Amino acid sequence: MQPRNRCSTRTQTQGINNAYLRKTIDIDARPEAVWNTLADIGTIAEWNAGLMASKKTNDEIGIGATRHCVISDTQSLDEYVAHCEPRHASTFRITRSTMPFQTADIRFTLIAIASGTTVTVSPVYKLNFGLISKIMDRLFVRRMYGKGMIGLLEGLKTHVEATAGEKT
Repeated sequence: MQPRNRCSTRTQTQGINNAYLRKTIDIDARPEAVWNTLADIGTIAEWNAGLMASKKTNDEIGIGATRHCVISDTQSLDEYVAHCEPRHASTFRITRSTMPFQTADIRFTLIAIASGTTVTVSPVYKLNFGLISKIMDRLFVRRMYGKGMIGLLEGLKTHVEATAGEKT
């Protein structure tokens, strides 16, 4: 099943125009199985093809847990868990990045459905370049970021379904 794009709009957050997109996929596994993969934050590179490497960078679990992700030889980012509702939702906040983000929060939401779990990833971000960032976002950032989120969801689906199948 292809990820569904339920919404791709701009929204206003805290009085500042941020870019926002939403990508959704159905995974044939219970929310607990999906949550366990998302909560193991240091292993994201194992299932997200958009990353070369990742590692957990502190001993926290849930809110305050941090990780470092290597995207390419020249791109990386650090993020932490800013919000956590076990088995339902989690938000990662980018704290340092070699990419042009001034701010970025990536929210994962899990909803139980009859066939498994619907997972939605909803990044809200602001680019560094003022007025030019709106043009950059419309020309290429939103499209590239959206493709990255689809890849992330497809990797999550493949990983969780394979792992859930091994446990049954």
